[in-house]
Parts: sequence; structure tokens; C-alpha cells
Amino acid sequence: MGDSIGFNVFSFFFLFFLTDIAGVSPAIAGTISLIAVLWDAITDPIIGFISDNLRSKYGRRRPMMIVSSVPYAVCTFLSKEIRNLFYPRNCLRI
Repeated sequence: MGDSIGFNVFSFFFLFFLTDIAGVSPAIAGTISLIAVLWDAITDPIIGFISDNLRSKYGRRRPMMIVSSVPYAVCTFLSKEIRNLFYPRNCLRI
């Protein structure tokens, strides 16, 4: 439960961000969310199959956690700093 709090907060505010801050129309924002959910529905079983059948001296899950830690850290950083990369400082106040 603790690891999903961040994801749930992100999901809750994602549509708000797209429509009110980024200026995307609600139809496009819904389509973006739909594509994300469909992508997740396709990739989760594939990664689950790979994870279940992975054989290594470090175990089945540990190599995948190590490999995914760097992209996860980059995405977490970018999700917090994306506003500062594309907009001037103090342009958007939330």
C-alpha cells in the first residue's frame, strides 16, 4: 500500500494537470489516459512472464529491480521538475 500512494496521487492529479495547467482539451487528456492504461494492460503480463521465468544467480526479481531502478529514478525526478524544464520560473504556481 505504501508504494502505491505516490502512483495514486500522480494518477489523481494527472488529468487536472493536463486540462488546467498544460491546456490540453479534456478529450485529448482522456485519450492520453486511455493509451497509458492500454499500454499498461499489454506490458504487465509480458514483464510478469519474463520475471517469473528469469533465472539468475541473484534470483528471479532482483536483476529486474536493479535494472529498473535507474529509469524509475529518472522518471520520478522528471515528474517533479518537468514544469521547471519547459516553463520559466514562477510562471506556474500550484
